[in-house]
Amino acid sequence: MATLFLLGRIRIVVYSNDHPPPHIHAVSEGHARFALGETPADVRLVESERMSRRELRSIAEAIIARHDDCLKAWIRIHGH
Repeated sequence: MATLFLLGRIRIVVYSNDHPPPHIHAVSEGHARFALGETPADVRLVESERMSRRELRSIAEAIIARHDDCLKAWIRIHGH
């Protein structure tokens, strides 16, 4: 697991043993998975558990702002 960045107490990570398509996870007491897509406009929530709408909105905004770095990290770890 590679931590890409922290958002308060929430870790934004890519799991090394994960599967395509490119996505990242937000982990705290809850969990969420966001698809990355090819552009920042393509970022979308795929699933969440025990996270508030406010947290999810904040996470999505942070991922959109760092989209290119997140996608590069996914490609570096997974090779596609």
